[in-house]
Amino acid sequence: MQCIEMEPVYQRQTEDNGSSKEPKKPFFKILCVILVLLICGIAILLSIIALIK
Repeated sequence: MQCIEMEPVYQRQTEDNGSSKEPKKPFFKILCVILVLLICGIAILLSIIALIK
C-alpha cells in the first residue's frame, strides 16, 4: 500500500531534478526505483516474519 503511494512522489522528484541536469536523469530514476523496491521488499519481509511468529 505504502509503495504505491510513494512511487509517484519519487517520480515527480526525479522529473524536477532531471529537467536541470539532463545527463543524470536516468541515474536518478534507477536510484529511486531501487529505493522504492527496497522499501517494498523490507515491508513484505517484515510482514512475512510477523505472520510466521
